[in-house]
Amino acid sequence: MLKESPPAAAEGWPQAGSAAVESGPPVAAAPVPQPGTAAQFSRLRALLEQAGYTAQAVRERTSSALFDDRSGRVVPPSDGPTDAIDALIRLHVHGEAVRRSAITGLLSAELLTLLETLGLLRADPAEPDTVRAPVALYPVAHLQIVSDSLDAVLADRPPPDITYPALSSNTAEFLAALPTDPCERVLDLGAGTGVAALVQASTCARHAWAADITDRATRFAEYNARLNEIENVTVVRGDLYEAVAGLTFDRIVTHPPYMPVPEGSIIFRDGGEDGEQITRRIIAALPDHLRPGGRCYCRCLATDRKEAPLEERVRQMLGAAGAGFDVAVIATVTMAAAEFYGRLLAKGDMTAARYDQQMRTFAALGVENIVICTLAIERHAESRTALTVRRQLAPGMDPDPAAIDWLLRTERTVRETGFLTRLATARPVVSPRAEIRMSYRALSGELRAERCSVATRAPFAFSFDSSPGLALLLGRCDGSRTVAVLRSELNELGAVADGAQPEEFLQLTGNLIRGGVLEIDELPLPPAR
Repeated sequence: MLKESPPAAAEGWPQAGSAAVESGPPVAAAPVPQPGTAAQFSRLRALLEQAGYTAQAVRERTSSALFDDRSGRVVPPSDGPTDAIDALIRLHVHGEAVRRSAITGLLSAELLTLLETLGLLRADPAEPDTVRAPVALYPVAHLQIVSDSLDAVLADRPPPDITYPALSSNTAEFLAALPTDPCERVLDLGAGTGVAALVQASTCARHAWAADITDRATRFAEYNARLNEIENVTVVRGDLYEAVAGLTFDRIVTHPPYMPVPEGSIIFRDGGEDGEQITRRIIAALPDHLRPGGRCYCRCLATDRKEAPLEERVRQMLGAAGAGFDVAVIATVTMAAAEFYGRLLAKGDMTAARYDQQMRTFAALGVENIVICTLAIERHAESRTALTVRRQLAPGMDPDPAAIDWLLRTERTVRETGFLTRLATARPVVSPRAEIRMSYRALSGELRAERCSVATRAPFAFSFDSSPGLALLLGRCDGSRTVAVLRSELNELGAVADGAQPEEFLQLTGNLIRGGVLEIDELPLPPAR
């Protein structure tokens, strides 16, 4: 269940140990723009919308050409801008210098004046007819976000406090996993641009806090809050929870630095020798800051180790209070550490010396797999047995909050005393997303069914192989029969193994429900996304 290449390399961000990171002088970051007036920001958003500068438009035009995977540099457009969207993408996503005469007919004079007035566009001192965006401006969801430019982030040696643009697929997957059901208090830790706090505050949270350790990030987050006229957000500066000492939250969301680097130099990226240094601190303090019934969503890179898989290690990170939390790991990538870093080495994103060093470090720590994942950690609202679960996303699938809810609800339900008794009277239906395959073998001159396999990609990757009787079971799961009746019918057809107890059939049905192959009224599948 693996993607073709590790997302960190494919996105083109600077990689620890690459030649780009190890050479060249530090670059100077552009100043964070000063916020404008509410009227100016309102008009700017309206003009950008009129120009068609939406998240969908940017995604459609940059998804395959924004980065050069080989060099990690922005791919320069080959021709001049063709329309307003193209002009804005060139200026504010690619960071290209554009002649004013080439965009005057594409962007309105009012929009150009506003961009310059607000510090989002300026003339090139060396070429007065040329304009360039000192910072990036781009749509995310329904918002317009300002951050450091891609050029600044991809520089040989970016400033340590550079603010990571909310444009990568990792950020998109982080945001995709966040729920949108109503919530009182949300904390976005390591907020950077503040995009997660702003999305939550503008859609579902009564109030959100955006916390970051750098002054630069907090100024960008404050700018973005004003740009989008979102008032129910508080931007604070501090080292993780230091900025919100004494406060508790119903939802904590975080996309912490997680690249394994022995000596960190870039705040948004570096997570210590194993990449888990910041993640561990966030999880360890959840008992002090997450309210009963609340949930933490953490997008990170972490590791399976010889001592324990990641999900068990997350529970250990919670400390003595761990028994009061459920832990779910939703893995996007699970890959042997040597293969993960071998791909970075082959792509030129890591030096041979850095590869050897990382392999030695991981060997000493007992690291087996690299896991890029979303952690969903829920604090119990009542006394019950703690749940620990892990699922792998199918290739190309994003984390889905509805699927995470379904997973936790299903796993809790199937563990309840009395569930199997209730299951006997349930009427299962096969998911339309399930794929069923039969294997045949030629025996004595005729084809005989030998195996039946079923698989589904949603809500998570699941596969199961069994005898041909599985096809008979699934073919009858149309909602008209109870599980007890299904067993009776299969028993009459000789599809139930001799001596098999009723509980075994119920457990098989329960496993197919947990895998998302079968659906019952008590545990409806999440809607297709």
